[in-house]
Amino acid sequence: MWQILNRCQLTIAIEKTHIGKISHGFTFLGYSFTIDQFTIANQTILKHPLNRNRIFEHGASPTALAAFQKNFNFGAPLESG
Repeated sequence: MWQILNRCQLTIAIEKTHIGKISHGFTFLGYSFTIDQFTIANQTILKHPLNRNRIFEHGASPTALAAFQKNFNFGAPLESG
């Protein structure tokens, strides 16, 4: 695996990466994937208010904030639990 990553000039953030069986599921780009579904990852849900507040504090318009919320809700149901 490391040889393939090196050939592609890719690196792994060791502190954020666990390499295991795909059948156990994985998280990538803010989504959790399992064999039968994908959902927004818990960490993404937890970080959402902080990120929303950050863009508000940087002067985002109401339209930009609405787009941020719409993009957050796009594509997958929230995890229950």
